Amino acid sequence: DPFVVSVLDGSIIRMLLEDEDDFAMLAENLFTELDRDDTGKLCKSETRNALAQMGVEMGVPSPS
Repeated sequence: DPFVVSVLDGSIIRMLLEDEDDFAMLAENLFTELDRDDTGKLCKSETRNALAQMGVEMGVPSPS
């Protein structure tokens, strides 16, 4: 996956951090996606699910 390779070398992260508008839009979209119950806050289960999914995408086995 080209995106994963780009993230691993840090170029995409650097690019996002340098452009405040792009970073704000990414953060807003990600938060909206993670806030499944649309409360404007992330509860423990929403945070846990997001972190577990990130781990799976990076090849980390899910905790038992």
